[in-house]
This record gives sequence, C-alpha cells and structure tokens, in this order.
Amino acid sequence: MYDNLLSKLKEKLLELFDPLISDYSEDPVGMTLAIVTIAVFVVEFVLLNKGIIFSRGKKRVEKAERDGRTLEATRVSFRRSQHTNTNGNKHDWWIARYEYVLEGKRRTKVVSSKYSQDLTSTMTLYYKESGKKAYTYGEFSNEPFFFLIYFIPFVVSGVIGWLIGYYH
Repeated sequence: MYDNLLSKLKEKLLELFDPLISDYSEDPVGMTLAIVTIAVFVVEFVLLNKGIIFSRGKKRVEKAERDGRTLEATRVSFRRSQHTNTNGNKHDWWIARYEYVLEGKRRTKVVSSKYSQDLTSTMTLYYKESGKKAYTYGEFSNEPFFFLIYFIPFVVSGVIGWLIGYYH
C-alpha cells in the first residue's frame, strides 16, 4: 500500500518538475529534491514576511506596548570591553548599565552590544504582566527556534527523498 503511494508521489514530483529539470540534469530525482528545498525556503520567506511564522516575539512586544507595559531606562554607565579570540583578533563589546523604576523600586539593567550606537542614553524596556523584571526589545522578542528556518527545507527534502527511496 505504502509502496504504491510513494511511487505515485515520486511520479507526481517528477511530473511536476519535469519541464524544469529534464534538460539540465542527469539525475532528475536529485534535481527535484533541490527544487523542493528551494521551494520550501521561498515558502518560509513569504510566511516570515507575512508574520505567520516566528512572529511570537514581535506580537509580545506589540502587546506590551498596547497594554502600557513599557518604561524608559536611563544610562548611568557606559564602557568598552575588548576581547581577543583564539585567532588573535580583537573585537569590542560595549556595555551599559541602565537604571529604571518598576513598581516603585529602582532597578538596574546591564545591556551589551557589539555596536556603541545601540546603547543610547535612554532605552525603552518591556516587562511581563508579573512586573518582576524588564527586558530590552531583543530579549523580549527573542525567538529561540529561529535557527530552524535554515534547516527545515533540507529536512523536508531529505524526508521526501527517503520516502521515495532516493537515499538507500
């Protein structure tokens, strides 16, 4: 049953992409899988730009702004930290300490960046409903699994290739 379904899938994929690959490849299945990978990248790009995938962080920031859970922090110190990596190359990190008041308590937030212009004299911070801690835009809108966007197309084409028996 599955063999018949997989062979039909293979035939349909080859039929779909035949005009694109028949003249350019001696390996039509491999070329089809390459096109599938590119197609998945394109679909991901469209979904990302429309805010359908990986938009949780942006929505979280918009909700915090809508609910008035933002505050201004003032920079009280600013310094450069120079590091040398294993290759001997030096690079700078800029570190700033900000003070803000949240629920009547004066608190501090340390922020670092590769670029000094990111650490302005005042910074907007966001906080969750609990009000325990404030976050920068980058921390608050963090998408921990964003790196998957680069691997998903290869996984999809790999699974399709495995299903149709291309990889033995």
